[in-house]
Amino acid sequence: MLASDVAIGGHRNRLSIGVEYSKSDLAIPRRFGSTTSVDLYDPVRGSLSLAETAANFPDGRVDFDSTTTVTSIFAEEAFNLTPRLLLIGGIRYDHIALDRSIADLNAGTLTAFSRSYDPVSWRAGIVYSLAAKTQIFAQYSYAVAPVGSLALLSAANAKFKLTSGRSIEAGLKTSLWHDRLDLTLAGYWIKQDDILTRDPANSSAPAFQGGSQSSRGIELSASAALTKQFRLDGSFAILDARFDTLIEAGGANRSGNTPPVVPERVASLFGVYRIDRVPITLTGGMRHASHFFTDNANSVRVGSSTVFDASIGYRLPFGEITLRGRNLTDRLYANWFGGSARQITLSAPRSIDINFTTRF
Repeated sequence: MLASDVAIGGHRNRLSIGVEYSKSDLAIPRRFGSTTSVDLYDPVRGSLSLAETAANFPDGRVDFDSTTTVTSIFAEEAFNLTPRLLLIGGIRYDHIALDRSIADLNAGTLTAFSRSYDPVSWRAGIVYSLAAKTQIFAQYSYAVAPVGSLALLSAANAKFKLTSGRSIEAGLKTSLWHDRLDLTLAGYWIKQDDILTRDPANSSAPAFQGGSQSSRGIELSASAALTKQFRLDGSFAILDARFDTLIEAGGANRSGNTPPVVPERVASLFGVYRIDRVPITLTGGMRHASHFFTDNANSVRVGSSTVFDASIGYRLPFGEITLRGRNLTDRLYANWFGGSARQITLSAPRSIDINFTTRF
């Protein structure tokens, strides 16, 4: 990466230009078979045959292989139009090359395809200093994303272009009380176009990229050093996420519904106390997330959760040992990580762990 910090016409200008290259390989062998039920109270021990045959895996033997290569060029700039007004901008070009193969060993078929993308993303914004430690900011961004996970993209979805996204963010950041209180308040609007949808007049027709979804919200974060030893960190976010246009197979209209796994209220509050006489740090607090849905139809609603955590850390000259307790009230709450909308995953119960962190 190259960087410069020079004056242009008496105005400070900072410019950086860089290049990135990455290559990732993903191989997933999937084996699915059938079995009989087992008595929970009187199980009969069986055996598992590892022979790679269709008889042992009648429900599927499929090997997925993906190679994703990304070459990128980017530039970032910050220009002081006045001592108080800073103009910022950035641009990024990516060349993305995807090679996928899907081998169905039971059927004896091989599906292979390649796809490349050449998106350009950019952003532009301003930062204005109201005072030495108080700034207001605003930014507009444009970016892209694939219609699904790139490394797991199906042959059918490979024909689609990248979805496009736009966002606007504005807010205020300030330090008060002799730098003992830091506050950040921001509001944002995000919209993603070109998501897959169906024709409302013919919902059985193939999907096309005519759908959209958006979200808007407000976030507040604060960090207050109440004493030299005790600090409080808190955050709170309210958002409204929805499908603006989405028709699913069968003609179901999901417009106005909340996308899956999006809690619309999130909050946290943690206190940190450092003991001077001994190298010990105490931390405790709570995390809250409101309810969310697991499907586009919003038919499965997962309730809200509030979880309490705490830790005690002992500082050493060469690192720190931390004893941490999670979900101290042993709250039963659910999470969801994909798959069927009605397959809910329970989060971890009360647990204790110890870890050691060092820096070198």
